[in-house]
Parts: sequence; C-alpha cells; structure tokens
Amino acid sequence: MDREEVIKIMSLLSEGTNPETGEIYDQGSPYQSPRIIRALFHAVRLLEGNGNIQSTGGAQKKERKIFEVPLLDESGKELQGILRKWRTETARTMKIPVYVILDNKAIAHIAYLRPKNIVQLQKAHGVGLTTVEKYGESILKIIQEHDMDGSPGEAIPGPGDAWGNPTDAMQCRNTEANRPLRAYAPWTGKEDEDLRRIHREGMNVQKMAEYFSREPGAIRSRLEKLGLK
Repeated sequence: MDREEVIKIMSLLSEGTNPETGEIYDQGSPYQSPRIIRALFHAVRLLEGNGNIQSTGGAQKKERKIFEVPLLDESGKELQGILRKWRTETARTMKIPVYVILDNKAIAHIAYLRPKNIVQLQKAHGVGLTTVEKYGESILKIIQEHDMDGSPGEAIPGPGDAWGNPTDAMQCRNTEANRPLRAYAPWTGKEDEDLRRIHREGMNVQKMAEYFSREPGAIRSRLEKLGLK
C-alpha cells in the first residue's frame, strides 16, 4: 500500500465515511467520535507533509502543498451528493473500495469546477488519466444532467471544445512530464482570436497560461508573433 492510498483511506475515515462503501458511519461508530476524527485529521495533515515529519535519518521531509477543499454553494453541494451516490453505486457494482474511484476532496473539487469536457475534468484535484479513462464520461454526463446552467465557483480555463483538444497521446505525454495539457499543441484560429480578446481585457501572462493550458513562454511567443505587446 503506497502513501497516496493511505492518505485517501484516512481522509475518508476522518470525514466519518467508510472507505470501502462510501457510506457514512452511524453516530455510535468510533469514527464519529470528535477525538478520533481530530486525531485522523491531524494524521492526514502529517502524511500530506507540513514540514514536521522526520525521516529515518533525522532530516526534514520536503513540505508538500496541502489542497484545501473549496466552499460549495447549494447547487454544488447537491452535485457533490449526486457524485458520491454514483461513486458508491459504481464501487459496489465493480466490487472495489470507493476511494479507488475518487476521494472526497476530488468529488468536492469536481462539484466546484463543474467541468464540461475531459481537459477541464483533469484539472480537478486528484483526477488523473486513469480516472478520466475509466470514469470521465460518466462524471461529465452526471454534471451535464444535473445543471449545466449553474455557475461554477471559479472560471473554468478555456473553451477546450471550441479550440479542438490535443490528441490523447499528447495529453498523456504532457501529464507525465508535468506540463500544461495543451503544451506544444498547434495554435488554432479560435485560440488566436481569444488571445487577442483577453489581451485587450488586460489579462496577465500567467493567467493567460492557465486559461489556455499552455506554458507562459508559449503565451509570450504567440503574443509576439501576433504583434501584441
């Protein structure tokens, strides 16, 4: 069992959720005890890395950024509940623990972002290529059926469908190399049009890079080619 799997299991337990079934423990369970919940919560924080864990050699481990679950509006909470129910039913059908599909943080972030396509879904916390390949279609369908008119908590980067998504192979290589999903993809006419628009609106290069899922250097190069300063 690797570190990430341990964190997923303990995170669910700290929220009073059965890691195998996704069901909430009843009030008589030890996992509903405030003292045990606090202990599990702090254990998860330590495992995620807050700079206080010592290695066997006595050296401090490198601090890791801890993902903070976003606050959801009422519509987001409703979608979160639907996604959790789907996760439980899917895990039961496949005879696997619920944490193997998605942990609670991932579901909360998906409910917050409300992605409209695969590229946007991969930007959610804890969602990798394996998750997308196995469950991406189902997740996107749930979101679409729930409320495609709802307003997400933050702007979702870029209308990827209108630009034409990079090939699966390119997205895979970029993900493995920890590069933005559209890195090295050819620029399209629609992207150039959107780049000119947001440049006029005064968006900075870093925000542009996030919007287009490209490297800041690629944004600067394209701006120069288009004669935009």
